[in-house]
Amino acid sequence: MISAALLYFSIVTAVGQAAPQTLTLDEALAIAMKNAFTLRIAETKAQKARGLEKQARGAFGPTINLQGNYSRFDGTVTGSGGSTGGGGNTGGSVSGDSKSAAVFLNQIIDISGIARKALQVAEYNRLAAEAGIGVESNTLKLRVRTAFFQCP
Repeated sequence: MISAALLYFSIVTAVGQAAPQTLTLDEALAIAMKNAFTLRIAETKAQKARGLEKQARGAFGPTINLQGNYSRFDGTVTGSGGSTGGGGNTGGSVSGDSKSAAVFLNQIIDISGIARKALQVAEYNRLAAEAGIGVESNTLKLRVRTAFFQCP
């Protein structure tokens, strides 16, 4: 009820206040479809569902992970040695580089069917979200028509 009143108010203010004009049903529907927040929300939900479906499809493809490490040490090591002659190692210069690299290739083999079921759920959620756009559109059209024909 509140949304119908807001819709009527937005249609009246969109037409203008200077001179009263006649608004056709098609014009009222066009204005409502352009400014409908609930319709934008439904479209956003459908877009999110499409993204989640793509993510679920991506689980079936191979993944590649690259890792690399490089470290360098330039410095002096000090300490006392344990020789029996009484003289110890009092220090020295040490320099060293350490490098490593690794490549990992992973491929999911869906033996239990869990990933396939997750994809089916994502597909059904997308279909439901896209149907939600139609529901919101039809509800909006009904409200506009009801408000249009109840106007004095």
